[in-house]
Amino acid sequence: MFNGLAKGDLTQPQITELSKALLDEKEIAVAERLDFLIKNNEMWKAWALLEQILPVFWIVEGEYLHSRAPVFVYRTIYYLNHPQEFVRSPRYMIFMMGNHLEGLLVYLLDLHNRPLGSLSQYLPKINQKELSVSLLKFNNIYRRTKHMSGDPFLETRLNKRTFSAREAIFCLMVTRSLSIKLFDLAKKAGSP
Repeated sequence: MFNGLAKGDLTQPQITELSKALLDEKEIAVAERLDFLIKNNEMWKAWALLEQILPVFWIVEGEYLHSRAPVFVYRTIYYLNHPQEFVRSPRYMIFMMGNHLEGLLVYLLDLHNRPLGSLSQYLPKINQKELSVSLLKFNNIYRRTKHMSGDPFLETRLNKRTFSAREAIFCLMVTRSLSIKLFDLAKKAGSP
């Protein structure tokens, strides 16, 4: 089932663990396909695939496209829609994914000015312990994108990337899975 993950090309154990826990075979296949397209510089095909797996994050007003409301939830998805950025700046892509999840939690819980980890700890209070655990595990990855100075090995690997494009792609699928669960909770709570 997880042939691509078994090859060892995901060096971040947290990403491997979350991928195995949250993604089904079809989601793994989509991640593999997206990785293949990006590695082979087939950016138009990668972009088309991203368009199919990401929610519609814009509305048309007159002649212009604008981010949907609430903007702090949808604006970050705009940045995830650029396949070449998974190669150029995978760390930044994961940072935007964390911002998206953080925005969803702010919207769902109506708690502002708190980071993803803190917000995730409120979910058990609404009977979402398993989701909370998954979000806290993702938060460990997300924190590394925000706090580079917190990495004790930074000086020894300044010329190495923190995350690979492949890892960012798998994080995208993990983020998508978590996002769907949070959107479902918002719908159950009566939020549009």
